[in-house]
Amino acid sequence: MERKVRELISVVVFMLLLVFVLLKVSDLLERKNSRNKYAMFYENVDKVDVLFFGPSVPLYGICPAELWDDFGIAAYNNANESERLATTYWVIKNSLDYCRPGLVVVDMTALAWGAEKTDGTLKDHNFLDSLPLSANKVRMVMDLFPEKERAEYIWNFILYHSRWPELGKDDDEINCRMGGETRIGIKYNSNPRIGDPKESRNDLSDEKIIYLDKIAELCKEENINLLFTFLPYSAHQGDIVLREFVKKYCQDNQIDYLDMLDKNIVNYKMDYMDEIHLNPAGAKKVTRYIGKYIVDHYDIENRHRDVKYAVWNDNLQKYMEYKKQLLAEEKNIYNYISLLEDGDYGIVYQVKKDSQLYEDEKIVFLLDDVKRENMYDVTAKMVNQYLSDMENEEQKEKRDLYLEVLQSGCIPEDVGSDILFFVIDKKKGKIVDIASFTFASTYQNKRQ
Repeated sequence: MERKVRELISVVVFMLLLVFVLLKVSDLLERKNSRNKYAMFYENVDKVDVLFFGPSVPLYGICPAELWDDFGIAAYNNANESERLATTYWVIKNSLDYCRPGLVVVDMTALAWGAEKTDGTLKDHNFLDSLPLSANKVRMVMDLFPEKERAEYIWNFILYHSRWPELGKDDDEINCRMGGETRIGIKYNSNPRIGDPKESRNDLSDEKIIYLDKIAELCKEENINLLFTFLPYSAHQGDIVLREFVKKYCQDNQIDYLDMLDKNIVNYKMDYMDEIHLNPAGAKKVTRYIGKYIVDHYDIENRHRDVKYAVWNDNLQKYMEYKKQLLAEEKNIYNYISLLEDGDYGIVYQVKKDSQLYEDEKIVFLLDDVKRENMYDVTAKMVNQYLSDMENEEQKEKRDLYLEVLQSGCIPEDVGSDILFFVIDKKKGKIVDIASFTFASTYQNKRQ
């Protein structure tokens, strides 16, 4: 009898060790996209006052770190790439298992996407991978995915068990953007084509409306303020008429609605990296607009002086460093000028006389737009301070050139650069980047 007991104990211990090892290996092999995005959310669920949901439009268009900086709003961005409305409902429901915000904001651009419940790619793991196992997680998987695919969303080791070659440094990068994402680039877009309200869409399925109803009912049951939005994007005629449906739906169901498509918030020629997604300059403008709207319409506290929210201030510092890093690493002049649209920066720039840069209408437009809003005075003391703080010897060797350009107001003819930028943090009055670019007749450009 004693021998059987020992054998039983050995088996139990072995099984426990096996489960422990499998869980550790599963954590190691899992794609960290989800964990990196939601780590701060799960660590601070008792402090989040506003939650944003939806597909990639709000994912790239709303920056909670900027909301915190400008308004003291403790927000998190739980939007996900290519997310369908059915998935959004379940993301909201599972998020509310952990968090009780004062306001839920849901962007309605998902109504323009396909009728299917999910994206059908790895992007469907973006929320689920880091979501702890619960009854609602199981219900979400059962509702959204076909039977043969469900197991990998409950235990993703089934999907990631062969991921060893892909393990790398990106697995350790925690998102300092509080769930939001950044896309850098510039695409000239046309303004939205505001459609005839009498037009209708034939792909607004009953199933989409069912999940719209579920979102509204859930927030009503939980006594949470709900705001439906349309963030600005260069929408097609067919997409635009959805705004009338949403407007009437909100009126009929006493839901707040904010349509930003025709409010002249963004510059459609500067603030997008493609037809749909805002670049950092556009995201900052939209975030500031919706932040002001929240402050004016909801009882959301300014948490700046609340010592319990020190983690938000710590994260803001990381975010500001992240923005400076984007500037320092950007090699494309169009993208670089776009980053300068950030209202936190003041700039001084000089262009070499007779430079071919002036032949590029796009760059001339971008520079004129930046110049109107962000010009700043730079002193030799600021340049010397910036260079003394740097470890880059190549930059230090250019000290005399920088000072000469500041004093003379032009770039010497024997210098290869076509344009030289001085970028200043307005709040600190310090230079955060100095960059020069060449501009060739082939319209190729590079940072020197």
